[in-house]
Amino acid sequence: MCGTPLCEAMAVKILKSILCAFLVAGLVGFAGSAAAQTRVAVVNISKLVTESPQAASARQKMDQEFSARRKRLEGLQEKLIADVDKAKKDAAVMSEDQKKKTQEDLSRRQREFAQQQGEYNAEVARREQQELEALRKTILEVVAEVARQNKYDVVIGDGVVYAADAVNITDKVLAAMRSKAGKP
Repeated sequence: MCGTPLCEAMAVKILKSILCAFLVAGLVGFAGSAAAQTRVAVVNISKLVTESPQAASARQKMDQEFSARRKRLEGLQEKLIADVDKAKKDAAVMSEDQKKKTQEDLSRRQREFAQQQGEYNAEVARREQQELEALRKTILEVVAEVARQNKYDVVIGDGVVYAADAVNITDKVLAAMRSKAGKP
């Protein structure tokens, strides 16, 4: 998606809450059958969000979708900055009427640019949410699939201070996600 720390933090927060629900459900089941041995696994959601081919694909899709518009806005911003600098330099030789017209034009263009940039940011945020939701769904499906295949009763997400490699299934989940995406 966007690749910013804010986006990644949002993704991690969403996934943590869902995995906590899995944990609570697992613990409730565990409490009901204390005699049964519970198999617990740990998965690093942050690593899945950053390293999975699905996340890379989502980032690439977002970049392709918004790069032309972003470049156009960057061009408008550069032109506006150049025109503001030019107006400052030329102010000494301009009539009051020319200064007023130039300032009004620059103010109008700045407002239009701010509006376009705000619309762009809102659209990017909306699309990032859509992509994060799809990624979250995929991650949860693959985690559940790997947990079932390996007969784990509970899978704990991020927030774990320490987990032995024997219970860390992150690489297994990442491999399954790569397989699902058709990438080695």
